[in-house]
Amino acid sequence: ILAPKAFYALIAEPDREINRRTRALRGMDKSDPQYRDLFVERKALSQQLMKDIHALYHLTNFKGETRPLTEVFPQRQGSEKGDKNIPTGVGECCAPKLLNYAALNGLKPRGLSEFYFGKESKSGQRRHGQFYPACKEKCQPILGFMLCGTEEWNDGSMDCGINGKEESPTIQSSDIPIIHSDDDIVVVVKPSGLLSVPGKGPENRDCVVARVKEMFPDGPDHPEVHRLDMDTSGLMVLTRTKEAHRELSRQFHDRETKKRYIALLDGELSEESGTIKLPFRLDIDNRPRQIYDPVHGKLGITLWKTLSVANQMTRVEFVPITGRTHQLRVHAASEHGLKTPIFGDRLYGSGTAPGQLKLHACFLQFRHPATGKKMKFSSDPDF
Repeated sequence: ILAPKAFYALIAEPDREINRRTRALRGMDKSDPQYRDLFVERKALSQQLMKDIHALYHLTNFKGETRPLTEVFPQRQGSEKGDKNIPTGVGECCAPKLLNYAALNGLKPRGLSEFYFGKESKSGQRRHGQFYPACKEKCQPILGFMLCGTEEWNDGSMDCGINGKEESPTIQSSDIPIIHSDDDIVVVVKPSGLLSVPGKGPENRDCVVARVKEMFPDGPDHPEVHRLDMDTSGLMVLTRTKEAHRELSRQFHDRETKKRYIALLDGELSEESGTIKLPFRLDIDNRPRQIYDPVHGKLGITLWKTLSVANQMTRVEFVPITGRTHQLRVHAASEHGLKTPIFGDRLYGSGTAPGQLKLHACFLQFRHPATGKKMKFSSDPDF
């Protein structure tokens, strides 16, 4: 995929210039006017170097087409080929390297799965013997092009994923249940595996917000007032007016709303109920995973109780008092929490694909933003 000689020849001079500025910055006070200039120069050199490195990468598919990575990686809105929107490390995983080798040597893949072998990482993101799908930010966006020419693509129904030819997924509003709507709000049941809000790139355009806006196009640009993780299913309320958005956002911020979740844990609990108070924060090396941190973490509080135990699994009810990112998933899986991950959790358990997580927002209560009437909604999980 990348010629080593060309790589080392390319980086030699830029590396010297970047390191020279780095050494100068170490000996300077940040208040020095030259500090900012050197910092900006170093950043520009680094960004340009990454563009040049990406241009060296060439990928070959099973139609015999070879193209540079800067053409294959999907462009994001407002970006240009080869810019910093291509993450570092794209093309360096086993799957694209093996597929590139196969395409160059006339081999046809029948299947490919990647497993991690080795010591578990400190964050727990990589566990020995576990299967991991292609990472969403790096390998997944280029596999469409690399697999072009295999049997799945031969019928001509799928595009090769070249920039400028990629179509946005069709948004289907019919498969998201609406359980209440009026002039101010919409309450839906989000399916597992669907984003709450649009993600990065056209491939992640489909989401609850996009589907609701398609059905109610006269609403605000951002009708969401809270979110559920992609793999979490259950109740969400969205707004149809700016006034309703402002009032419901205030209620969620001031913790005037009430929420309950049902989860199926991958193991048996001996306790009946309790309160989890656990500080955690973002793992900056493994986004979006959250990790326990008693020093820098923000406190998350969850009430829980066991509903039933069967088949080496425990059905629990969670009542979040705070609303931290991944709070229930972290509180379930952490050694400082219940020590039992939610079944199908791709980040903190043994889940391998979207839609497997058994976590459902089953109850939601708030006051109607226009009338002040107490609104209660319930939804049973499908597990």
